[in-house]
Amino acid sequence: MIGDLKIAFDFTNSKEYVSRFTTEEFTEIDKIPENLRNKKFYIFKYKQPYCQELGTYLLDFMNTDFDDIEDFNLLLIKYLFVPCLMLYNPNILDDCLYGKNLIYKDNSIENNNLILSEEEIKYYAEVFYEEYYWDLSTTQLKFENIFENKYYKSLLNVTSILDDNYDLLEELFKKENNFSAIKDIASEFNNIGISYDIKNFYDSNDLYTYYYSKNPTDIAYVSARELLNNKKSFRIVRCKNCNYYFIPKTSHKTLYCNDIYENNKTCKEYANSMSSIKTYESDEICKKYRNRYKNLQKQSSLSSNPKVLLLYEKYKLDGAKILEKYQHGKITAEEFESWIDSMKIRK
Repeated sequence: MIGDLKIAFDFTNSKEYVSRFTTEEFTEIDKIPENLRNKKFYIFKYKQPYCQELGTYLLDFMNTDFDDIEDFNLLLIKYLFVPCLMLYNPNILDDCLYGKNLIYKDNSIENNNLILSEEEIKYYAEVFYEEYYWDLSTTQLKFENIFENKYYKSLLNVTSILDDNYDLLEELFKKENNFSAIKDIASEFNNIGISYDIKNFYDSNDLYTYYYSKNPTDIAYVSARELLNNKKSFRIVRCKNCNYYFIPKTSHKTLYCNDIYENNKTCKEYANSMSSIKTYESDEICKKYRNRYKNLQKQSSLSSNPKVLLLYEKYKLDGAKILEKYQHGKITAEEFESWIDSMKIRK
């Protein structure tokens, strides 16, 4: 169905395939009513599912800062805009203000294309942020606890010893692992479909299972469950430097990812160059500082918003000075954290 977010896993080749819509400006002026030709329109075109490294969708989900609308918008445009649109308003094909019903009524539905005005896109992006922020961020938090083996511990922290299920949670906590916790939250994700008819999903004669849902948290759950089920050595680890999650290539204990962090140095190289590595790893506010840097770096490379680039340049220029002040005790932890929080684009 149009708008479903679909994902399939190829464990043999360590790949996954995710359905996607590309966005481009709609330039067929003759199909735009005269009274609307002063406006910009964009067409969302359904494309063959995108092949990417196994676990990429889950990592993109986990590494999104849902407190930052610009970071949310990157995830939205890459995967979620049309699925969220159909989830929020199943009648959007008839209700869009200027789009398909006026411009492309004859064949858009058949081609799985959707046309919206620039105003509509901005409007819906803000609506989706308000509508789905809580669901997305709370699901992300549950996954964080699961991947760090503290899911049951977090439940114990809010459960009274007098509650009926306290003893059960305590027992689960003692033998907690990723898989036991992921099974525990399965009932929360009940809008997932499964299909084996992949003629239009794969450019292949092989038969693969794919999962579909309009809810992005459902697909994040499926990704986590499938990886845990099918990859015996699967781990998702938070980098001690940039604070982003990554999937280690080996079973050895790995503290740092191999993504470029700063000055063409990977996180591993950057961390090795720090003189006080122990303090650097353990300070939670330093982790927050590095995570904000990585988010802004990602946003500036992918977003067309000029405010993001300006903010990133300001962060690079001022951040090192603020960090140095904090490390030498010239500002408090609260002041440093407040400055980091101010380096976000708000609504």
